[in-house]
Amino acid sequence: MERPTKNAERRTRTPLPVDARVTRLRNAVISGNQIADAMISRAMRDRSPVVRATAAELIAREKKASFLGSLHEMLSDASGLVRGEVIEALGVIEEGSGRHHEDLISRLHDVKPLVRIAAVESLARLQDLRAIPGITSCLQDQDSLVRAYAAIALAELGGSTCLPSISNALAAEGDETAAAGFLVAMRLLGDETKFAALLALLSSSGYRVRCFVANWLPRLKLARKELGAARMAVEEALSHPLGCADASTMSSALERLEGNIDNRGPEGT
Repeated sequence: MERPTKNAERRTRTPLPVDARVTRLRNAVISGNQIADAMISRAMRDRSPVVRATAAELIAREKKASFLGSLHEMLSDASGLVRGEVIEALGVIEEGSGRHHEDLISRLHDVKPLVRIAAVESLARLQDLRAIPGITSCLQDQDSLVRAYAAIALAELGGSTCLPSISNALAAEGDETAAAGFLVAMRLLGDETKFAALLALLSSSGYRVRCFVANWLPRLKLARKELGAARMAVEEALSHPLGCADASTMSSALERLEGNIDNRGPEGT
């Protein structure tokens, strides 16, 4: 009786569970294993979207530019999870390059809202100025969170030239989540007139809106008076939390705001 060859044994061997494949890949990349790149290449073709997404995540972590071509091929992956990780990886690796990629622009119309959000964020990181019209169209996206992040991306990418588009969109906006993004974007661009409206959203009945605002406040360049007002508004929100996640977010934001106040000069600018 013939013994099975080694190749036949490999074909019939039961594959490792997904969690085990992810762990092995992570360990190889983080430890600098010499076969890590080969393992990433195989993982990018794995049947599990979790494994493929992990490969993209690790490429971004290590900023492995040699995989850029393969990442672009994965932009049409069947899994939204994978597409999102791939888009984020492209933004990380080519940050500030000004590169223009039509296949990345096309993801602004992805069927998954989270993928569209990843696209606007990565296009802003790339500083692809030719993406401004496409991102501007996302101010009318059917998903409120996409609209919010599109406004912030425009502020980071197009600067003050995009302020009228954001302001007009805010005037017609009826959703608090999107409005929060528009108000953050306007403050990023130096418009102080709507800051009170931004703080007012900390008393929203929606904890996602409150958390969105609280997470962004410490990242804004605020004058000392604005910082004081922001701190008071977050303290008030913390005194009436909408659950554990809301309370945790407010506590973290308050700590970061207090650090900003301590480091801000007497003029508060």
